[in-house]
Amino acid sequence: MAARDSGLGGLRRLVGWPLVVLLATVAFILGYIGFAAAPATDDESAIDLAYLSLQLFTVNSGTAAGPSPPLALEIARWLAPVATAYALGRALLRVFRDEIDQWLLHRRNGHVVVIGLGWLGLAVVDSLVDRGKQVVAVAIDVDEETAAAMRRDRVPVVVGDARDPEVLEDARVHRAEHVVVLAGTDEMNVEMALAVQRLSREQGEGSLVCLTHVRDAQLCHLLRSKALADEQVDGFRLELFNVAEEAAAIMLDEHAPFLVDDALVRIGVIGDNDIAAAVITEASRIRGLGFGETLDVVWAAPGDSMERTGRRLPQVQRNAAVEVVPGPPGTLEAKSIEHLAGCRVVFVGLDDDSSAIATALYVADRIAPVPVVVALGAWTGLSELLSTASTGFSKIYPFLVYERLLGADLLLAGMGEKLARLVHTMFVEERTAGSESPDPATLVEWRDLPEEYRASSRAQAARLGPKLYAIGCGLAPLEEWGAPEATLTEDEVEKLAQLEHEGFVAERMGAGWEKGAMKDRDRRIDPFLVSWDELARVPGGEEARNVNRAAAWGIPALLARAGYRLVRPAHVPEDLRP
Repeated sequence: MAARDSGLGGLRRLVGWPLVVLLATVAFILGYIGFAAAPATDDESAIDLAYLSLQLFTVNSGTAAGPSPPLALEIARWLAPVATAYALGRALLRVFRDEIDQWLLHRRNGHVVVIGLGWLGLAVVDSLVDRGKQVVAVAIDVDEETAAAMRRDRVPVVVGDARDPEVLEDARVHRAEHVVVLAGTDEMNVEMALAVQRLSREQGEGSLVCLTHVRDAQLCHLLRSKALADEQVDGFRLELFNVAEEAAAIMLDEHAPFLVDDALVRIGVIGDNDIAAAVITEASRIRGLGFGETLDVVWAAPGDSMERTGRRLPQVQRNAAVEVVPGPPGTLEAKSIEHLAGCRVVFVGLDDDSSAIATALYVADRIAPVPVVVALGAWTGLSELLSTASTGFSKIYPFLVYERLLGADLLLAGMGEKLARLVHTMFVEERTAGSESPDPATLVEWRDLPEEYRASSRAQAARLGPKLYAIGCGLAPLEEWGAPEATLTEDEVEKLAQLEHEGFVAERMGAGWEKGAMKDRDRRIDPFLVSWDELARVPGGEEARNVNRAAAWGIPALLARAGYRLVRPAHVPEDLRP
């Protein structure tokens, strides 16, 4: 699948060879008209006039009309050489484009490296180019169609295995801002991410975020636990994301807001692919954490789906009351339709888009007015068809998975960003309920929060794992939403609060802040940039210490809302221990 034409690539082509042809045509016509009107060429034939006009492109024949040429010829005498020079320049650029791109590549900084040029990788590259990002692609092998697409978008391609440090160096990974790993299997993606981490540790000079796609949801959760618990390498952050999980979260947010509001809730799911399983898992998490009740699910899928999915996602079995009824790839029986008709919303998740569309069309009329949300991969052309297929009684909502995920800011995906948002959300909840008078600029939605405060929340989220490790605790995926939260001792809370303050001081000092008597944000002065013990003697310092203690007490709740739990060493699974 070739990458689609980006907006910038289309603009370059519009002002490319079509412009050359237009300039040359206008110059030739004006030259012909000018020579025909010139007294010095009155006796020339039509062929002679055309020949004289052609010679203008080589800066010849311009004086054939005499000392006072007509205006049309005067314009043509300048326009024709310009067209020739422009065409010659474009030809030379085309011949030496690869050499020029390689020269520019070795001087790039702050770019995005996309590893893997499958159809998803190509879509990511297109999305980034459309948003004006500088992109470098890395792939083990590139076919002619893909290479042509990358040339059109002026995206340099480094051919080689991204597990090889020399390949990563050629892509200037150590000078990039983001690396997106979409190479293939989960094992390969993780190996490449670790290679990026090693290179960043050895040669990194800035801040690098490596986003790595892991398709297996349970593996993604386990790897996130380790990544969050590991001590962070300065200037490097590893983020693991799962497309099905991200898609399920958006679908439920848009089509099932009632999960945290209503007492009686039942949803339907058709199919047993990754997205179908992720919808059940995420919906049960929202229901359990937000409303404290088990989710009722009607699942139209093969009979062994619950057993197979339960082995990969134990949360499904433990946190949802699932009734499995016959469904795809078999037929939807009358019993299945009857049970789905009793749901608030039905989600369709099948690997084959044509089957998903057919199923949605078949079901929608039979369970109306229950809305049907169908997840699709690449069949964007049929989304309008599905929407128009809806009537006043039946409603079908196509959800274009990759287009929606790419339409959001992919570079801000991952658990680190989610934790940062939760850190800010819990901060706002605490300060709104308290008696303090915090900075009003901090009590806003995440999307309205100034970037400086966002960066602070991200830094606090990044310190979470190392802080827990310092008190002998680890992280593991939360498998039972209603399970009691782990409790912290007062000594542990005091230690966590102290570590958070020390991290805050280091963060501020690194950003150029200085200690001063009065806080001044414009001059970057803060009286709290002292040790934990000294902070108690600074005016307002004890209040700041209490804020850190409150944040420490809230860590178990923060982790639960993110789908993780705090565990003691004796309860840490062997493969999650540092």
